[in-house]
Amino acid sequence: MQQAIAASLSLDGAEIPVTSADAAYMKALEESRIEQELEEKRRRAEDEELARILELSTKEK
Repeated sequence: MQQAIAASLSLDGAEIPVTSADAAYMKALEESRIEQELEEKRRRAEDEELARILELSTKEK
């Protein structure tokens, strides 16, 4: 992702230097992506656990 952003920051083939603000923004984007992936994994695990509990509760009846 960082390379794609850096590549988009070019003018007539000459790369525009990445500033510390740009680097911080790219880092924040990457951290946000990782956080979203972790949240999705947690959500899936919770859904699986709820399904397992539901299945067990219906078997007990």
